[in-house]
Amino acid sequence: MAVGPGSWRRRVGDVTRVGVLGARGRMGQAVCGAVEGADDLVLGAQVDLGDALDDLAGSDVVVVFTAAGQAMDGLRWCAAAGVHAVVGTTGFSDDEVAELRRLFLGPPNLALVANFAIGAVLLMQLAERCAAHFATCEITELHHNQKADAPSGTAIATARRIAAARGAEPWAPDPTTAEVVAGARGGVVEGIHVHAQRQRGMVASQEVVFGAEGQWLTLRHDTSSRASFIPGVLLAVRAIATRPGVTLDLDPFL
Repeated sequence: MAVGPGSWRRRVGDVTRVGVLGARGRMGQAVCGAVEGADDLVLGAQVDLGDALDDLAGSDVVVVFTAAGQAMDGLRWCAAAGVHAVVGTTGFSDDEVAELRRLFLGPPNLALVANFAIGAVLLMQLAERCAAHFATCEITELHHNQKADAPSGTAIATARRIAAARGAEPWAPDPTTAEVVAGARGGVVEGIHVHAQRQRGMVASQEVVFGAEGQWLTLRHDTSSRASFIPGVLLAVRAIATRPGVTLDLDPFL
């Protein structure tokens, strides 16, 4: 693995030492269990709110699943220490992403991934394929009732990718002239209406609907367990050293 400023990082043979920031959260616990079960990975420090970030010293890669504010503090630490980072936290501002691009010039490297589920990545790729062929598009995302940010990072990333794939071709105009209840038409990302639901009992789902005269096409991905995210997390952990600088989303690792 490439070594940045933090050349003190420990290695155990060919094994990668993985620290976890947000280790007591549900995703953090799932990541810790998966790392412990992998032959080529060793679980390092397990850090959460109130713990010292310096406890992460010795990590080759830090996996981050925590609130955006704490994540930024942890990522600034990783950049200064020369430690690669794989991040599942969403809700970063454009200014924060720009700061991360300045901090992680490679090495150390950074992966910012809106959704680690392989199915969610494939949905975004299929949506890009559809973008040029329909007149309307709307996105609905559904998440568990403890998710703090809305819309989800996955929905925002999906809308941006659809818009980029469509290019300058405008969507059909929205016929709504009177929004009786404010927000009924959802938020708008790159010209695409995005709707967010928060429901007990859910993990995560996303639906993208394209419409044209006399037809519509629905793409939907459902997650029933956080186990669906683990293969993508481990894929990024194993490959982050080969991806210089900042990598957005999981596609480049597939």
